Amino acid sequence: MEHVRGVDSSSVVNTLVEKELLMEAGRLDVPGKPIAYATTPHFLRCFGLQSLEELPPLPVSAAPQETAEETEETDTPTA
Repeated sequence: MEHVRGVDSSSVVNTLVEKELLMEAGRLDVPGKPIAYATTPHFLRCFGLQSLEELPPLPVSAAPQETAEETEETDTPTA
């Protein structure tokens, strides 16, 4: 989140974990091995959702940036 927003969100994320709205879902396979988070069943109940598919789509401008792998694939010269 820091990469996208440019701010430190660790205290907010920690609060969401403490309230059991987020949980650690593993580590990303990128430099620094950042923690990946996932929503919990408690998150769904709090917001009256049966599944994440009920959430509205993200606006195009809020879509995640290219991953390092995608960038490497497009930057690799072809023969």
